[in-house]
Amino acid sequence: MGIDMYAASMPQMVRYFHTTPSMIQLTVTFYMLALFISILLSINLRSWFERWRLINSINTIFIITTITILYIHNIYVLLLCRFMQGACMGALSMIVRSILYTIANGSKLRKYLLYNSIIFSTSAIISPYIGSYIQQVYDWRGNMIFLLLYVLFLYLFSIPLLRFKVGGVSSLSYH
Repeated sequence: MGIDMYAASMPQMVRYFHTTPSMIQLTVTFYMLALFISILLSINLRSWFERWRLINSINTIFIITTITILYIHNIYVLLLCRFMQGACMGALSMIVRSILYTIANGSKLRKYLLYNSIIFSTSAIISPYIGSYIQQVYDWRGNMIFLLLYVLFLYLFSIPLLRFKVGGVSSLSYH
């Protein structure tokens, strides 16, 4: 969703940042690179820290970088912020996946993984349409605000779901 919605805003961002299309396209490359690296690194991170603390920290970083993007005028700061957003999304996806494996097994796990796949697949299909609409009605910042509100909603919605205990052990610890 962080790339598909964003694509419709790229031409306007070229004008806003007074840069070339290739520099704006680099923001997608930075996002994807960070996503990949963070997936690899988050495998180790989740064993060192409690998942709940990681989720809080990662969401806070994502929110701060997204708000920063709304106010910047420098393409290099944008590249850094998009890198940070990608890193946050990659780490969150791995942590959510590990939580699913902790709280479920067998057919229940398959059901959760199926829901997870459906949500991600559907968002990849509808995100360009949502991004184009927001781009037409607002500007490139509108897509960032939508992304910010979406992440805030998911984060606030997940708090009660993630705080329960499994077998007397918090579902968010690594055990």
